[in-house]
Amino acid sequence: MVEGSGDRHEARRWDFFVSYVAQDRGWAEWIAWYLEESGYRVTLRAWDLPPGSNRQRYLFDALHDAERLIAVVSRAYLASSTRLQELLTATAADPGGRGRRVVPIRIDDADVPDLVGTLEDIELHGLSESDALGRLLRRIDAAVAGRVKPAAPPAFPGPDRRVLARQSLAMPGGRSPAAAADADAVPVAPNATDDPSPGRETPDPATPGPARGPGAAPGADGSSRTRRRRRAEPPLAVVAHAGPLRRASRLFWIGALAFTGDAALLVTGADDGRTRLWDVRNPTAPRRVAGFHDHTDWVRAIAVDAHRGLVASAGTDGTIVVRSARHPTAAAPLASFPAGTDRAWATAFTPDGARLAVGGIEGHLRVWDLDDLSAPRPIVDLPGHRGSVGAVVFPSRRVLVSAGQDATVLMWRLDRDGALPEPVRLAGQDGDVWALAFASAGRLLAAGSDEASISLWRLEASDHPPVQVARIDAHQGRIRAVSFSPDGTLLASGSDDNAVRVWDVRRPDLPNPAAVLSPAGGRVTSLAFSPRGDVLAAGSSDGCLRLYHVAGITGGTPVDA
Repeated sequence: MVEGSGDRHEARRWDFFVSYVAQDRGWAEWIAWYLEESGYRVTLRAWDLPPGSNRQRYLFDALHDAERLIAVVSRAYLASSTRLQELLTATAADPGGRGRRVVPIRIDDADVPDLVGTLEDIELHGLSESDALGRLLRRIDAAVAGRVKPAAPPAFPGPDRRVLARQSLAMPGGRSPAAAADADAVPVAPNATDDPSPGRETPDPATPGPARGPGAAPGADGSSRTRRRRRAEPPLAVVAHAGPLRRASRLFWIGALAFTGDAALLVTGADDGRTRLWDVRNPTAPRRVAGFHDHTDWVRAIAVDAHRGLVASAGTDGTIVVRSARHPTAAAPLASFPAGTDRAWATAFTPDGARLAVGGIEGHLRVWDLDDLSAPRPIVDLPGHRGSVGAVVFPSRRVLVSAGQDATVLMWRLDRDGALPEPVRLAGQDGDVWALAFASAGRLLAAGSDEASISLWRLEASDHPPVQVARIDAHQGRIRAVSFSPDGTLLASGSDDNAVRVWDVRRPDLPNPAAVLSPAGGRVTSLAFSPRGDVLAAGSSDGCLRLYHVAGITGGTPVDA
């Protein structure tokens, strides 16, 4: 962890503090619920001020420990001196409005005073629930990002616009997902590996530390060099996870996916509580094999054990379900057991499939013994995180890496007898982490953060601590997914900026951009390379799964941009 970053993240425990009056509690809870479902950290009195709490202390902490205040503005709100004082306190911290510390949300036609009237607001008054939710999430994302430039280029407004054909499959029920798909992917050809300068930042030799890039690409004479692009291939296929099902105006998010060890099946999980198995032997025509409603809430993580043919899903219903990839149509799971936490966010098998790690809310991290699936046995609880554990990965049977909402990446060396190990903090991380990936070839660990960056560490085979080799300023939004190709030469990352980026990491200290894809009309929430490395799967918040030919992403003849 970067020195000093813990203080910064302790000081900002929440993304939003919702300020409201009692009459508008329904609105406040509705807003907070869907913001938390979208991944934001939210506090409000109705949920976080139980009996016996100190009201003044809570309000003080909420005003100082939240990035932004959401004011649920109504006639009743404007008549409350207490709520207006909260508004004044937040406004005083950002008098010019440049930090967008106050976000007014109007729920009726009250006359707004100058204090609020000069701020850009979100007006939900008079909208249906579906329209209100769509506007809320779009505008809140814009408030956080500070800009609303689309990830894909806008359509040409002239009369003779060229339409690019894309290959897609019909949704279950006969509907086409074409309306949910954005522009085709636009890869960027990788630079030659023997040229260390294009597309990379050269660190100041006087400044120790890992390489940081890619940024501007200076030429040998100091001039800016133009990156070379080639024509993009569209996705091999676009399929809907669950057909035209909607939840309060939006398609279900595909929050997790993984290939089975033989690459014949792809497993997807979404926030409708369902997991689905797809036959992807012909990636241009995926075929749904089976679907199971194993969870009552979001499926947030899927792990696959190639040796035993196991698939484990973790949900925010606090349940772990284990099924057989070798018998995908079997009605009953091999195991279903409580995760030990109210909400499970992450899960991973050891390479031999004998153990399963589960991460959840409030720092929960538990390792399970799955030798006997009829009686899963908890081995050890690892109390090292102060916030939710959002990602876990096993580089080896005895080494576990975990990360989460406290801006730390921890490495644990597990003993055979289940003794509590002391974690090693990986230096160089400066944001909350919800995505981890490990490449056994090269022993590289990647962590994607809320700060839109990816950190790369090399894990030593001995007891020496990991060494950070690079940091990539990768995206323009929270990174929710990272995945290495099986040979460890490519790293894919997905973000809230709706893009998938592919990086050439054959030289991990100098990662190089290989492709930029715009696969969806929503955030990229999950990624996985196939075991053979020939297909990249991407799940997103528009409810669609997209498959890309890896050779099409990274090969071909480059042309000038």
